[in-house]
Amino acid sequence: ALGDSMRVADAAHARSLGHIEFRRALAALAFAIACPLDGGGSRAGAAGALGFELFAEEQLLPLAPLFEKGQTPPGNETEFGSTHVDDYWLKLDSGSAGETGRSALSRHVRIGCFLVRSSAADAPSGEGGGDQPPSTRFWRPPLPAASREDCVESCVDSVQVYFRSPAECLCGESERLLQQSQQLQHTAEPHLEEAAGRCPASSWELFREYDYRSSMSPTTYDVARHLLYQIVTVRVPQADPSGGIRHYLRAVDSVQAAPRFEFDTRLDRMIFNVVWDFGKSRMVALSFPPTWGGGGAAALDLTVVTFNTSLGGASPIVTQEHYPIQEQIYAAGELLSAGLASADGMGTVDVLFGTYYTVVPAMAADGSGQVVHVIVAIDIETQRVLRSAALPVTLMNLQINALQHVLYGAGADLSGRYAYFELCRAGVAETAEVNVDCHYSELGALPPVVNHMYLQSASIDHQLNYAWFTYKQAAAGRPQILEYHHDSADYALWHEEALHPEVAFASLVQPSAGPQLVFSLKPPAMLHARFAPSGERLRITFDTPTLRGAAPLDSDRDGVPDVWEEPPEGDRVPCEWFFDDQAALALGVGGEAALCEWASASELLADVSPRARFAPGDEVRLRGGAIFAAGRSPSGVTVFSPAASGSVMAEPPEELQVPRAVMKVSNCERDRKPAAQGEDLVLDGSASTGHGSRGAFVWSISSIDPP
Repeated sequence: ALGDSMRVADAAHARSLGHIEFRRALAALAFAIACPLDGGGSRAGAAGALGFELFAEEQLLPLAPLFEKGQTPPGNETEFGSTHVDDYWLKLDSGSAGETGRSALSRHVRIGCFLVRSSAADAPSGEGGGDQPPSTRFWRPPLPAASREDCVESCVDSVQVYFRSPAECLCGESERLLQQSQQLQHTAEPHLEEAAGRCPASSWELFREYDYRSSMSPTTYDVARHLLYQIVTVRVPQADPSGGIRHYLRAVDSVQAAPRFEFDTRLDRMIFNVVWDFGKSRMVALSFPPTWGGGGAAALDLTVVTFNTSLGGASPIVTQEHYPIQEQIYAAGELLSAGLASADGMGTVDVLFGTYYTVVPAMAADGSGQVVHVIVAIDIETQRVLRSAALPVTLMNLQINALQHVLYGAGADLSGRYAYFELCRAGVAETAEVNVDCHYSELGALPPVVNHMYLQSASIDHQLNYAWFTYKQAAAGRPQILEYHHDSADYALWHEEALHPEVAFASLVQPSAGPQLVFSLKPPAMLHARFAPSGERLRITFDTPTLRGAAPLDSDRDGVPDVWEEPPEGDRVPCEWFFDDQAALALGVGGEAALCEWASASELLADVSPRARFAPGDEVRLRGGAIFAAGRSPSGVTVFSPAASGSVMAEPPEELQVPRAVMKVSNCERDRKPAAQGEDLVLDGSASTGHGSRGAFVWSISSIDPP
């Protein structure tokens, strides 16, 4: 739970045992990200990458004949044909069927805040309406609704739900009954007047089931907030007499399989080829200007939807920006820009380079009339097309390894043969500009069972370089999952029952893929721990600059660490912050902790009391979650290392001093007589030098005079 762990981090640099406990939790998190469970794949059976958390959002479309027979479809009864979608969210396991753990997702969307107005006195209470709604059009749930989520859940079979804080909940009649009321000239739902800005106290929050998924794009996953975003279309006839067709981003909590209404957002326009760039907390997509009426050529735009939660409000601040890019696309073949020909649903993002990869269809340049794809690489920050290249391939998915910056895809070549391809590679020039080179090469033919490809979702594990995508053995068959191992050009076929047999489309999600990029740097390693010649200081050197004991922090509250707090120069802190209990106790004396300070970002100094029992040859082991490294990617994303770990043996100084014994005898001053028999003779060697304060001091008598 990356987001939950990061929210624990306080902006102040901890100075207590809580500091150590937090770092232990952070170390466990970083270890889980850096060291996923081992798993292997094979061609036979379904033993793929066991131990991975791969999830799927499944969409089940009831067959059209169900509606043609006059039966009432569940949910939103304004639907026609087979547009109804049942959504489910489940964890997948390559070694077992996916029938267990499936959670149905709510289909309600937060439409906004409305003043409910009607000329009838029985409208819902509020400005311009009566106090009590009639039971013939609205009903109250049997139990009070403590929240809007409770209200929506309580209104079973209600297409439209009303909630007003703190606990007023009204369930609207079904669409079918409303239509019958209109036919009988009864009063239908009241007119809705949308409230701009913040919701007035007298307004109602309106929630309505969506009508259909309005984009071919897979569901996108906000890895920091654990949210799924779907692009849906909702008819709201009471708010817009012209038809009320609206497009929304609908958010679902993937952990609770519950709606997150505060993130539901009305879109300026329908968008497609959608991806989530968690490094900058934004959604990136293609779109057409709203002035396009559906016929003829349409200019292609880049759309960026940014979510800002840094102000700490209940709802994020969402901005939508659109940039024309079609004139920047140069590729062989004629672009198909008419209609929704560009809305193929495929896209991916290189988070560390800030590059959005997508495709637009084109006619093959050889005159064959076959539709192929043009790869388009766009720098998100500058809205500049870095590369556009026509491929002799019709793609079915895209995925990028953002650690290696290599773009992959599955598709069919001009002969109709299905294969897996490397499509593009990216690098950074000396000027820090990202360069994209697209020269596709075939990695290998797909297995014979993959004889029907369709628009798919794909997911990737950046560290192990595994990809997953769906396929079918027949057009009318059930969807199945193929796991591809890029490094070995090998694959594994998952259990055939991993997905529901009636799934029309599945969005695959690998939740750890995002944290793998945040914690993508190599952790610092201790080179050596060496005593100073005096023996009263231990110098620990690391192979790379560290954060000097600072921990990753989440400044903008999006669940992704993005900053750290620089500790003060010369700050002396207990050594137990950095070393395990055994080393920390050995460095201290009598329960008093030794103090440490950073001489530089890669050098830590620990005080060693002359009375401490710590000596050369003793082990110095780091405390988990204590020491990190950080840097910035070319896209400006702050990346961290997992916490440093490991141990070294303490070494003696590189240059040993020559011991010099200095002896004082307390009872033998020059002006005194020799000590009398029976009188104590005190020998004091504390003024000796060059001994390093370590090891045992051995006393002996070399001679007696007189003998």
